[in-house]
Amino acid sequence: MYSTHVTDVAKKEDLLRGLEFCDWKNQVKTEATIFVKQDFTFPYYKEEITTSPELLKNLLEIITDRADNVIF
Repeated sequence: MYSTHVTDVAKKEDLLRGLEFCDWKNQVKTEATIFVKQDFTFPYYKEEITTSPELLKNLLEIITDRADNVIF
């Protein structure tokens, strides 16, 4: 089992390395539609409770380069 705790904003390179570890390109085809569920636990960003906007921005940049349709 692999587990991690991200305390700083995950850099784009770190996210990509994690996705590559999961062999994501065999799961997410270029013609795929990806839905990214927003975290509405709180109406504003709350550290260690909600996903950071920077992490989401970096992740969305990665997956929009791969998939034809990304819904956020």
